[in-house]
Amino acid sequence: MVIQQFFEIQDKFPRIIVSDQDPSIMTVIEKEYLKKGKIFHHFHCSWHPKQNLKRNCSYLSAMKLGDIKERILKLPDIKDANYFEKKVKHILELLKNKNLNKTLDYLKFQLKHKEKKGQSISSFGVYWRH
Repeated sequence: MVIQQFFEIQDKFPRIIVSDQDPSIMTVIEKEYLKKGKIFHHFHCSWHPKQNLKRNCSYLSAMKLGDIKERILKLPDIKDANYFEKKVKHILELLKNKNLNKTLDYLKFQLKHKEKKGQSISSFGVYWRH
């Protein structure tokens, strides 16, 4: 992976990183910085996570599950924290019941990463904008 090669050949580590919240990029960044004992601030672009959502949910339309896809794609526009959490819980249940593991795993990863950072799921709405 390019980002991993970047860290392997660099002696300098940026203090500020802006990424698109791609799970593989976030994992490599955290691993490389922890390995070197470096401190950094990781910010997320608010446009890219929306594009990542679209990409990770695109197959749902082909499966005639466009309604679930639309619910997921509306998450970035939710401003109320309680309503956001309620919608996320409902969407995760739908995905689990329909065995849509690809999207379920993607959203769970985003939730886990944000909870670890003391935030909610991603740069959506109140939560997913940095």
